[in-house]
Amino acid sequence: MNEIKEKAKVLFVMQMPPPVHGASIMGKYIRDSELINSSFECHYINPSMAKDVGDLAKISFRKILLFPKLLYNITKVIKRTKPDLCYFTPASGKKGFYKSFLIVTWLKILNQKIVLHFHNKGISRRKSDLLDSFLFKSFFKDVKLIILSSYLYPEFEEYVDFDNVSICANGIPSSVSERKWIEKKDKFNMLFLSNMIAEKGVWLLLESCKLLKDEGYIFECNFVGKWSMIQEKDFNEKVEVYGLGGFVRAHGAKYGNDKREYFEKADIFIFPTFYENETFGLVLLEAMEYGIPCISTYEGGIPDVVENGKTGILIKEKNANMLASEISHLMNNEDLRLELGKNGRKAFKEKFTLKKFEKRMVNTLRTYIEEK
Repeated sequence: MNEIKEKAKVLFVMQMPPPVHGASIMGKYIRDSELINSSFECHYINPSMAKDVGDLAKISFRKILLFPKLLYNITKVIKRTKPDLCYFTPASGKKGFYKSFLIVTWLKILNQKIVLHFHNKGISRRKSDLLDSFLFKSFFKDVKLIILSSYLYPEFEEYVDFDNVSICANGIPSSVSERKWIEKKDKFNMLFLSNMIAEKGVWLLLESCKLLKDEGYIFECNFVGKWSMIQEKDFNEKVEVYGLGGFVRAHGAKYGNDKREYFEKADIFIFPTFYENETFGLVLLEAMEYGIPCISTYEGGIPDVVENGKTGILIKEKNANMLASEISHLMNNEDLRLELGKNGRKAFKEKFTLKKFEKRMVNTLRTYIEEK
């Protein structure tokens, strides 16, 4: 009689919404994945103590009080389940990293096999800091690493050999069987979708919109995203100063199917990020699924998502003139827009669906579990 092989046990200590950002969204996808949950005996702990995106990097008395409880919960689950692998999504920002350092150190004290899945960056910026450099050496010792793109490996190469690194590109659920185009009016339609943060390129895109308006272009640019570092009042004041009242609209946060209408009527998607923690840009995958050509930057692992000249256009960061030039180029070239959008949708289906991500993740975790 064949024995039933016991599933390997994985403890996921990872961010999940709220707040909503790239790492927490991917955490939710893992928690809800039928494939991952059927492949392993999974246990989940959410280490996040932030109430919103703006609260992520802040230290508060409330967070300090909650931290011992987090370590207690981790200890309790480890003693009860005896996991074969602990999966953790650390922070790279200075304050967040210190919290992550304590969690990883605690997991090592508990003699756990650890894999760190980085959805952010910032390690390389602090190598010259003597304290941080010392902590990094301890933090990355005897762990495995998952990163989203090979472009991100330079962040870690001083501390982790590439043999201990796996590349696992993100993916999102397939929700569009075929692009439904909303009947075009007399305006070219542009879409920005992300948290309303200056470093995501909000002000930069507004400046480019002003340049395009001054050149006589007629368009509508929709900003969709949660008010965060940028507040609605400040945004509307800037729109008024630039004279963009009939050209730009902000709609606040939209989730799930509420975003669909904005994608369906968009001619191009614009994500001119220079956010220091940008690694992948899940919003680009959403646009590519809809067959919308993307304009973005070379930040983080974005070049692995948008192939310049084939699935979209990549530009230098913080350059409103270049951004306006590329937007006008696509405005005036419908054939190019359609070609880029078609190629982007093909790349999405081949590499960036949630099912592809889930298979990559299962294979990666299985490999690390089986390593002695």
